Amino acid sequence: MMEVCLCTYNPRPEVLQRVIQSIANQTVAAEHFTFLLLDNSSSPALAIDLLAPLQAQGIACRLICESRAGIFHARNRAMRESSQPLILWVDDDTELPSHYIADCLEIAREHPEIGCFGGKISLGPQCRFPKWTVPIHPWLAVIDRGESPITNKANHWGPWEPPTAGAVVRRQVIDHYLDFVSRLPTDYSIGQVGNKDLLRGEDSLLMRMAHRVDLACSYQPRLQIVHHIDNRRFKTAYLFKLFYGYGRSYVLLERILGESLPPLSRRSAWDFFWKTRLRRESANWMIFVVMKAWNLGFITERTIQQS
Repeated sequence: MMEVCLCTYNPRPEVLQRVIQSIANQTVAAEHFTFLLLDNSSSPALAIDLLAPLQAQGIACRLICESRAGIFHARNRAMRESSQPLILWVDDDTELPSHYIADCLEIAREHPEIGCFGGKISLGPQCRFPKWTVPIHPWLAVIDRGESPITNKANHWGPWEPPTAGAVVRRQVIDHYLDFVSRLPTDYSIGQVGNKDLLRGEDSLLMRMAHRVDLACSYQPRLQIVHHIDNRRFKTAYLFKLFYGYGRSYVLLERILGESLPPLSRRSAWDFFWKTRLRRESANWMIFVVMKAWNLGFITERTIQQS
């Protein structure tokens, strides 16, 4: 049994409807999964009518609201609301093929040693982007790591770790995660908040819990979803802000997982900025500039004194 969870804030209505319809069109019988739509204080609030395609197929579904802003709080609420042994995460712009849930359930049955898994994520046909951005598409959750599964049990990032979109997470991982975050300061947050703070890391925080319950993460290429990215996310200004957020998020994530990252001195910060992510390591000048935004975010967060 699986719960499909979708957390959203001010979604594009036509894309969200397309995503929900793709869930309603699943080939697996309705009794094998339920659906949870979590509205993270959208304005206007989401209407219950959005669930009509699911209800027409006899799929148990519900709409709940979370007032605390940010994907971190939204997903935490969804996990607390769900009691199913598996959660499939779907974003408000990721469309599932009709056999996706059936494939996920089969993989979960065949591989009890895997705690989290996901697959390929391809761009929607409406996406328009400058060619120079192609090498950094994986940072926008566009994933193709080949035709062979990649599985590992490790306490660090690797190609086996899935982004949350399209990923399945077992209850053992979720329960350990919820216990972990319950011990954090009440004002702690990681990940994006609305459209202004492009932090990341909340997905890695969840996936890293698999290692702590002796389970693996896995890339399963038989799975593939379509990511209908808003074309505004390919603009240089957005990408600069995104990579700045990635740099900050790396520090926030590693610190909360117990890594000692003391504040940088001015000299160390200067050396790090110029001596890492060199021009020769970038496919073009634009990527070099965007990657330097990562450095800047990393340095900014490293210079903040920890209480």
